[in-house]
Amino acid sequence: MGHIVTRVPAVLVAFVTDDRTRAATYARRMRRSPTHVALAVAYLTALAFIAFWPSPVDQGVDVLNSWPVRMLESTFGIARPVGYDVVQTAANVVLFLPLGWLAVALTRVRWWQVALLGFLLSSGIEVGQALLRPDRYATVSDVVANTVGATLGAGAAALLLHRHERASVGSHG
Repeated sequence: MGHIVTRVPAVLVAFVTDDRTRAATYARRMRRSPTHVALAVAYLTALAFIAFWPSPVDQGVDVLNSWPVRMLESTFGIARPVGYDVVQTAANVVLFLPLGWLAVALTRVRWWQVALLGFLLSSGIEVGQALLRPDRYATVSDVVANTVGATLGAGAAALLLHRHERASVGSHG
């Protein structure tokens, strides 16, 4: 069984590339990358702290005048959002981008599998907040935004990895 599980990511990568041997080698190397593993552990630890902190992590912060909002306004000319909900939704999308990226980088699962993972993880977080953290607000909109973030992160990683593989195959073929 263990052999099958370790071969699945390589098979998934080989499915989207022309060079199956190269794709399998690349998948094994990336899956075992200490940097990706360390980033995944750090990210999941931070996510757990953010999700289950006793009070909302932005409590007491003037979110509409925060440095990320000011930076977007001054650098890109993006108008300040009208309400807190817009900033919170965008923050939830951004919070789950690394989940999608790291899931693809470490396991080579498909984007829709990462979308499902994001949905299930986010749903679990929201249920946990509802049951364990009375000062927190469990919402369906958070689940949707988190799922979108995980999906976008997975899509970006899959696109870049696919381009990398295509370029590698093209330069050696």
